[in-house]
Amino acid sequence: MVVDVMILMASCFIVKPLILAGSVMGAVVLNLVIALNHRPGRYTGV
Repeated sequence: MVVDVMILMASCFIVKPLILAGSVMGAVVLNLVIALNHRPGRYTGV
């Protein structure tokens, strides 16, 4: 999420606000999907 925020902050000076708002919404939805589907211990490789 920190990387997403840094990229979006850097893009504030380059893209239009409407496009930036869509990118913010996309990042929020993607991070929510990842957070909801993450289970501790799933990726241990055992």
